[in-house]
Amino acid sequence: MKKAIFIFFLILISSLVGYVIFQQIDFKYYWALLEMDNQINNLFDWCVYVLIEAARYTNTTYEFVNILLFVVLMPLVIVLQLLLNIILFSKLKSINHEYLY
Repeated sequence: MKKAIFIFFLILISSLVGYVIFQQIDFKYYWALLEMDNQINNLFDWCVYVLIEAARYTNTTYEFVNILLFVVLMPLVIVLQLLLNIILFSKLKSINHEYLY
């Protein structure tokens, strides 16, 4: 019983000390830097900027570059990687099979 009371007061005191320390720190500046929404928005804006510059460089539109990248090239790369993985796994299986026997 005494151990439970001691643990209760230890948790209570540590919570109060943490609250006092937390109130003394100004987190407004740090929160703006760590805010995930801001980082995601910045990444999205940068990606759109790259697509717009690619469209300007190729004398096409942003939509065309977007479709070419995400509808044509991305699935093509995924399928090629899948095929390459299948080939490499089969080679690895044959190599392991030779060493086992």
